[in-house]
Formats: sequence, structure tokens, C-alpha cells
Amino acid sequence: MKPVEIIAPFFRNDPTPLGARAAYTLSIVLEKLEPEIAIELRNHAQDMAVEYARRTPSKKQMPKLFADYEWLAKGFLFGCELAEIDSEAEDAEDSEEDSCPQVVWQGEWRMSDDGMHETCAIVAESCDGFFPGLQVSYLGGDCEPRYGAAVQVFKEAIALAKDAQWDWEP
Repeated sequence: MKPVEIIAPFFRNDPTPLGARAAYTLSIVLEKLEPEIAIELRNHAQDMAVEYARRTPSKKQMPKLFADYEWLAKGFLFGCELAEIDSEAEDAEDSEEDSCPQVVWQGEWRMSDDGMHETCAIVAESCDGFFPGLQVSYLGGDCEPRYGAAVQVFKEAIALAKDAQWDWEP
């Protein structure tokens, strides 16, 4: 049996403490026979420890199978740090989505007199009310809407957005 056939199952399994420990132990055994494969397997064992830490709900206690080997312990701790960063990023995205107004009405695109700009009236809603807005596209390119002050009445926001579209000049 070739060394590659021996380690293949470790690259298909979900990361578990036992799988990471077995891969690391096998890397020690293969160190003299196949040093390149041993290094690859040792690195993969650490990657498994990192992924296990990122996926596990309880990051307060390191698995005993990692604690004996510094390489796996460092992987677990790094995975805990990555999980915390991921969690903070998700929280930031959630709060950003909550604060961003959602478009609830969009008018038709209209070409300006210069033939180079298009405008579109829009209305977005958030917890503060309805925001009349205007999108201005140059030569059909992408654009970000610009919003006015919030109003409490939907029809008033539509009227303000349409007025902004008619009043806009390049």
C-alpha cells in the first residue's frame, strides 16, 4: 500500500478531534519514511483542528486530543479566533442590513436632454419612514441612489422622488 493511499481518508473526513489527532500521529510515523507526505499530513491535521474550532459551538474548552500536541492546540486556538471574527462580521452585516433602507417603489428610467444621463425616482423604507431618492446613471453605468429626508407618508415620498427626477439637470 502506498503512503498516499494511507492518508487519503484523512482528507475526506469532516474535521473531528480524533481525525486531527490520528492524522498528526500518522505524520509522526511517516516522518522518516516519507517526509514530504508527513509535512502535508501534519499541516492538514492542524487545518482540521482549525476547522473543528470554527464549527464547534463550544469554544471554551480545548478537546483533550488537541491539548497534548502544541501543533493541534495552536490550530484550535487560531480556529477560535477566526470563529470570533466571523461572528463579529456576521453581526455587523446584520446590523447594516437593519439600518439600510429597502427600496419599496421604483419609477421608470428617463433619459436626460443631454442623452448621456438617465434618472430613476425611487422610494426606500426603513424604521425612520420613507426616503424619496434618485438614481442617476451616466452612459448606462451603475449608480447608487441618493436619498432625501425621511417622510412618514408613502405617497408623499413618491411625489418628492418624482419631483427630484423632473428637477434634476446634468
